[in-house]
Parts: sequence; C-alpha cells; structure tokens
Amino acid sequence: MYLITGASGLVGSQLVFDLISMGRSVRILLRKSSSTVLIKKKFKSSPELFDKIQIAYGDVLDIFSIEDALQDCTHVFHCAAMVSFNPQKRKEMYKVNADGTANVVNACLEKRNIKLGFVSSVATLGRGTQQMINENDWFNQNEKNSYYAISKYAAEREVWRGITEGLNAVIINPSVILGDGNWRSDSSSLFNTLYSGLKFYTQGVSGFVDVKDVSRSLISLTESEISGERFIISSENKSYEWLFKTMAKGLNIKPPTIKAGVFLSQLAWRLEWLKSVFTGKPSLITNETAYTSQQIYNYDNSKITEQLNYRFIPVEETVDRVCKIFIAQKQ
Repeated sequence: MYLITGASGLVGSQLVFDLISMGRSVRILLRKSSSTVLIKKKFKSSPELFDKIQIAYGDVLDIFSIEDALQDCTHVFHCAAMVSFNPQKRKEMYKVNADGTANVVNACLEKRNIKLGFVSSVATLGRGTQQMINENDWFNQNEKNSYYAISKYAAEREVWRGITEGLNAVIINPSVILGDGNWRSDSSSLFNTLYSGLKFYTQGVSGFVDVKDVSRSLISLTESEISGERFIISSENKSYEWLFKTMAKGLNIKPPTIKAGVFLSQLAWRLEWLKSVFTGKPSLITNETAYTSQQIYNYDNSKITEQLNYRFIPVEETVDRVCKIFIAQKQ
C-alpha cells in the first residue's frame, strides 16, 4: 500500500493518477474540507480507476491520523505543503510545512520498514553567485529568502533528521512546476494571470518542470534502492520573458510587451498590496515574488539524468499541452 499526503494538490493529484495507472494500491490522507476536484479531473477519461483510491481522513498536523493511515503501507509520498507569499499566512505555512513534515517523519520512524519520498523545493538550495545550482548548494540564511523557502527548508531538515535516525528516504527538489492544476492558486495560475491580460514581463530566469516529470521521478526514486539523497527535478532553465511569450502563443493572445525592471516590480507589488486592502483579496504580486522574478537562477539536473538515465519533457512541449487544456476548460 502506498500512502500519499497532499493528494488534492497539483503534484499529489498527478501522483495518485500515475500510481493507480501503474496498478499500485493507493491510499490518500485527506482533510474532510479538502476538494477532490483536481484528482477527479485526472481520472476524467478513466473514472473507473478513481474508485480504486482508498481515502483516509486526517491531517498532517494530527500524527494519530497519520499513524492510522500508515497501516499496511510500504511507501509514503509526502506532497502536502502550503504555498503562500502572504505575510498573514506565515505562521500557518510554517506549521503545515515544518511541523506537518516532522509528524510524517516521526510516524514513518515509528512504523519502520517504510520508504519515504519527500517533495521539497529548489527554494531550499543555496542561491549564490554560481552559474549552476546543484544538490550540494545548501540553504543560505539571509533576509532575501521567502518565508515559503524558510518553511520548506525547515521541513527538509526534518527529513534529514529522520534519515540520521534510520529513516529510508529520498528527497526531490522541483523547480517551478507547470501543469493543469488550480488555475487560481498554485503555479498553474500563471496561465490564468497571463490569459487575463498581464502586460509585464521580467528578465529573471528560473528552472521549469512538467508536473508529470515531478511525479514520475518521485515514483522512480522512491521505488529504487537510492536512499539518503536529494535530486533537483528541473527540465530547463528559461527566462520569464521566454515563458510568457511561449504561453501567450499557446493561448493565442498578445504577449506581455512591457519590461518590468526592479523599480516597476517594486511599484507593482505596492499597488497590489493597496488593492488587496480595499478588496480583501490576496495580492497577486508580493514583495517576495517581485524580488524573485528579477533573479537569475539556473539549476543543474545532471544528477538524476545520469543516475536514472532520466529524460525530461521539454518546457515548450509542456506549455503547449497545458495551454490546450486551459483553453478547453475555459470553453
């Protein structure tokens, strides 16, 4: 039996579909308030497979519910996490990401004979002046780190702590994940934001990866003999300018034409904050996201490509596929 946390999210829903399609027995840890919309979307073409999913209601903040869900499990995929750049959500995000992961690790240590696959982030890697960031670049403690990065680093430390205590585990560090998730909340909202008339682009660079690659690589690593290691999961390093123009082409809309430098980015997040004060809606642009969008981060994926002979889906192919899904759902 394979247990998945965070199954209602972008990565978790893809993981559920892939594992069920492979004939694995899958149980998901699901809060009663969680939506199963994304999971059901994955199984739209094969609804009979959806009925094979076992649901255990619980929460990563409730260790007893985790222990109950772990009955008869041999593998655990910990995907549950909170992503937010809203300052008001910092305490909650840290609790879910760090304390929740500590609970999962402790429950796995208690049960023994369990392999844990943990979804971390490239945000936990050191981002210095080096040309290519790899798995040996450790987190830098500085004021430029987002609170999301801090919370994920604390979560990853819990997994490393578990490994020193005998936990059989592997960690993946995905870059920006592209896929057909929630068009209004996770990274899939990039497509909706652009479609809604985004006029600006930045000169920043980051790694991008298909959600299908995140799922497939996590399964391969967790089912392998590899343990006590982490792997960057990133297809290609691309500029946001290239990404937005490629997305615009796939969405059949005009691409952003205004280059947003540091000053304009800083002005934009302040205006968004002011707008949120009056509307009560969270800001689409924050100080943290404005800063990150201007940075150049290149990620080295050679470790997994060499150890597993893994081949990633090209980013352009991913963008084309997701754009078609987005347009079809809009229609």
